[in-house]
Amino acid sequence: MPLPERILHEDEDVLVDTRPSWTALAGPGVLAVAVLAGCLAGLVGWPGAPAWFGWVLLGAFLLASGRFAVRLLAWRATSLAVTTSRVVLRSGVLRRRGREVPIESVQDVSFSQTLFERLARAGRVTCESAGERGGLPLVDVPRPEAFQAAVNRAITQARRAGRAGAPGAAGPVGAPALETIPDQIARLAELWRRGVLTDAEFTRKKAELLDRM
Repeated sequence: MPLPERILHEDEDVLVDTRPSWTALAGPGVLAVAVLAGCLAGLVGWPGAPAWFGWVLLGAFLLASGRFAVRLLAWRATSLAVTTSRVVLRSGVLRRRGREVPIESVQDVSFSQTLFERLARAGRVTCESAGERGGLPLVDVPRPEAFQAAVNRAITQARRAGRAGAPGAAGPVGAPALETIPDQIARLAELWRRGVLTDAEFTRKKAELLDRM
């Protein structure tokens, strides 16, 4: 499901907006096909089977196909997005759930792939961030290298914008101004206000900055 424009902030651009890879449907899909094949083999191999046997096969097929249908709906309702200000995960069919990590709090982004995922061009991406909740793990990400690159690009843009807009000592013409300690404390306070930093983390980092003054 595409990221709704109404949740975007002013001047926030979407860099990546995608669903999970088809690998998320591989397990339930293979199971449904295997159960269907087993049911057909049972009917062909035992033409005079009692009625209860047919009901058992029908029940097994309905369970397997129902599991696949539920997974398909969940897949269609899941959105993995990278914007210029955050990484967003939204999921859920009847009950929507969402989690996001501000780009400025992302400390590291990595991806991993199994052999099957490499063949399917999918993988797992983890965005490590400051705060109690830690990282944001994303599974079944299509083209994880491109997703990682988009996050890194957003981080670079955010840092450049922060340096360019921060008042500080003058440097060479065209060079970004350095961020002052009061500006850094203000940025930490904003992260604390948004719940990215805990009280203890905010107090410790603020004390470290004040010691430099």
